Amino acid sequence: MDQAMLPLLQLADSSFPTGAFSHSFGLETALSEGTITSASDLHAWLEGFIVGSFATMEASAVYFSHSLLSDHIQDWNEIEYIDTWKEPITLLDLRMTLSKLARESRIGSVKIGRQYVRMGMQLYPDAHLQIYDQLIQSGSCFGNAAIAHGWVCSYLGVSAETAILTHLYTSVNALIQNAVRAAPIGQTQGQHILSSLFLHMEQVTSHTIAQPPAFLHLANAAILHEIQAMRHETLYSRLFMS
Repeated sequence: MDQAMLPLLQLADSSFPTGAFSHSFGLETALSEGTITSASDLHAWLEGFIVGSFATMEASAVYFSHSLLSDHIQDWNEIEYIDTWKEPITLLDLRMTLSKLARESRIGSVKIGRQYVRMGMQLYPDAHLQIYDQLIQSGSCFGNAAIAHGWVCSYLGVSAETAILTHLYTSVNALIQNAVRAAPIGQTQGQHILSSLFLHMEQVTSHTIAQPPAFLHLANAAILHEIQAMRHETLYSRLFMS
């Protein structure tokens, strides 16, 4: 049996307490304004989010974080040459956070990222996530869940492909569960939408592994979703955090 399977299931479980259930990243605006009124609308919205944000930013962040740690750490009990990978981790963190146009998206991403780091430090103290936490506490980094997930998966000996795929699954599943809470879309429809996006997630993962984007070319292309996240702050009533 793969020894990393159970830790991965725990990290990917919707009950893993990162607080992702509190943030809609523009989804609630799309529901409130009538852009999403059916399961097929939700599927299309999520597909756009995967292409515009996950494929161009999140998947790449997991890949770069995983690769940096795997390339530079041969023995997790004797970490050396920290400065050689601290700087790229810092630059990746800044790019991931500042590329989000909507203030609400930036804040939500940071909150989820910091909570992931806190949980990771408690569950896997030998993974040295405290180094990332120190960068966050010093103000050099904001905190990002994709980076933390790639970090922990590198420590667990999980492949970069599996690390990316589990992060995509967790992120998409969280949005679907939020949609089920906020819209007349049932759990069964939600599960159908999730499974229908599996092939898309696999394609994004394979493409990222085969052709990782240049580090400085990471960019958020989910413009419509960012605009919806900006408008979320002014909705008359909100279920999710602003």
